[in-house]
Amino acid sequence: MADYKQKMLAFLLAQPEVVGLVGNRVWAGHREPPESADYKPSDGPAICFAADGGQGNYNHNVASMRFMFRCFGSGQTDANELYEVLFPLLFGVDSKIKRGEHKIFNTDLESGPVDQHMTETDWPHVLFFMRARMFARG
Repeated sequence: MADYKQKMLAFLLAQPEVVGLVGNRVWAGHREPPESADYKPSDGPAICFAADGGQGNYNHNVASMRFMFRCFGSGQTDANELYEVLFPLLFGVDSKIKRGEHKIFNTDLESGPVDQHMTETDWPHVLFFMRARMFARG
C-alpha cells in the first residue's frame, strides 16, 4: 500500500519554486504546523497538508485521494503568494510530467482558495482542498 502523503511531500520538496519559499517548512499529515516545529509566521511561508478522505487502504492500481492544504505566511499577501506558486504545480497543464514522475496525476481543485486566520493563533493562511489520482503501487 502506498503512503500518499509521502508521495505528495516528495513532489512538493522536489519543486525548486516551493523549496525556495518554504525551505523545509512543509508538514505532511498536519492541518497546522506541529508544536514540535515551533513555527511562527515570521519564520516565513509554510505548507501543511493532510489526507481528507479518499481511498487510503485501496489495493488496486490507482487511488483517488482528497487533501486539505493550508498555505501560511507572515500576512495574507504572503500566504496568497505561496498559493499562487503551488497552483500551477498542482493543477497546471505544464506540470503534468513533474506530477507524473511522482506517481500523481489527474488533479482537481475541489474547494477554495479561501483566505482565513487560525482560530487560536490568528495566523493568516489560504485554505484549499484538492483531489489527486495517485498510483497506489510503487
